Amino acid sequence: MTGSFDLQLRRYRLRAGVTQDELARRSEASVRTVSGLETGRHAPWPPRRANTDVLGLAAAERDELLAAATG
Repeated sequence: MTGSFDLQLRRYRLRAGVTQDELARRSEASVRTVSGLETGRHAPWPPRRANTDVLGLAAAERDELLAAATG
């Protein structure tokens, strides 16, 4: 999957069946931050392994999300 960080994050979260609230809680972030990341209102942060584990990402998907976050 290619695309911007915000769209990738949302697609991966929805595919995993994870709510914004759950992702926020498990990522030690606020729901507002997760929402902002998914809508492009917040600058992307490089995803940590724990965050990508919540989404069930494969190594290649994790690498794509990291590349999108860091530009």
